[in-house]
Amino acid sequence: MAAQTYRGVVRGNTIELTQPPELPEGTEVEMLIVPEGGLRPGSPAAVLFLLANTLTPEEAAALREAVAEMRKLGDYEIPAGH
Repeated sequence: MAAQTYRGVVRGNTIELTQPPELPEGTEVEMLIVPEGGLRPGSPAAVLFLLANTLTPEEAAALREAVAEMRKLGDYEIPAGH
C-alpha cells in the first residue's frame, strides 16, 4: 500500500484527523509527525521524510551520522563551476 498523508489536530494523547482515513477499521499504521508549516527544505529531516519507507533503519541511522559529521566541518563554499 502506498503512503497516504492526512492532516490532524493533537488533542491530549489523541490525533484527531480532519478527514476520515481511507483505511479499513483495525488497520495498523505508522505515523510520522510533521509540525504545521512542514520541514525546512533541504534539511536532513526533510530528506529523511522524503525517503521514508525507502531506507532501512540502518541506512537512516548511517545518513543521520553522516550529516552530523558534515555539520562538524562547518560551512564551506562550493568552488565555481561545480
